[in-house]
Amino acid sequence: MIRLEQVRRAYAGREAVAGVDLTVERGAFCALIGESGSGKSTLLRMINRLVEPDSGRVLLDGEDVRSLAPEQLRRHIGYVIQSVGLFPHWTVARNIAAVPALLGWERPRIEARITELMALLRLDPRLAKASPASLSGGQAQRVGVARALAADPDLLLMDEPFGALDPVTRTALQTELARIQRETGKTIVFVTHDMDEALRLATQVVVLDQGRVVQDATPSGLLAHPADDRVRDLLGREDRGLRRLALRPVQSVMRKPGPASAPAIAAATDCRAALSRMAELGVSVLDVQDEHGTRLGSLHLADLIAG
Repeated sequence: MIRLEQVRRAYAGREAVAGVDLTVERGAFCALIGESGSGKSTLLRMINRLVEPDSGRVLLDGEDVRSLAPEQLRRHIGYVIQSVGLFPHWTVARNIAAVPALLGWERPRIEARITELMALLRLDPRLAKASPASLSGGQAQRVGVARALAADPDLLLMDEPFGALDPVTRTALQTELARIQRETGKTIVFVTHDMDEALRLATQVVVLDQGRVVQDATPSGLLAHPADDRVRDLLGREDRGLRRLALRPVQSVMRKPGPASAPAIAAATDCRAALSRMAELGVSVLDVQDEHGTRLGSLHLADLIAG
């Protein structure tokens, strides 16, 4: 568990973080969101002591992080940034192995971990011997996540890791990260300025403004009960309904299977995407199918709107 108690940090007389109290439970996916200068990254970096608070405490599982040497603390926290920061003259495999090697792992254990992580991140095994310069942006970001996970930390800190990627690659990596978090149960603290990204990935969304917490809620709680106009603006006043649909899988509102003539949609699709598909095709009913093409039910426009 992460607990921040009245943490403050000022730069040139301006408070970047102004007395924040925050708790992130073990296994949570916490998104920190706000406009530029709201204190998101400063708050994140206080957790691994890349930034020291002027006052207040940061506790990990009840222990003040200042009681640990910074290098010792960071070896047990994964950290991913937008620019990735891979060592350019090392292979992909050596980049992934960086922290386990520092911790003195035996070579067979390191090699097994590299293989495991490349499979988890869906990286082609042949890339293990490649140089970072030969990777695409999406591949490099996957390697960065693999490196952060290499020593199997309980906590992963991510500072706008997908911000520089194209929309298709970004969506694919968001999907992969959500899957990894479900499969591993890691605690993740994730900085973003993209509300759709926060709502899609997080179990806890913390809205910051001028270094203060404006609202701390689940995605559905945030959409249903925004604390004030600042939160409403971030959510998009005209998009809240669509964003609420995006949190619901089509299986939650489908009916029993109807006639088989309706166009098909995957059961894993969210209701917002389903609504878009209906508008694209000019239909009011979709056939819901699993990954094997088995019909599970039918999705009706009236149920999406009523829900």
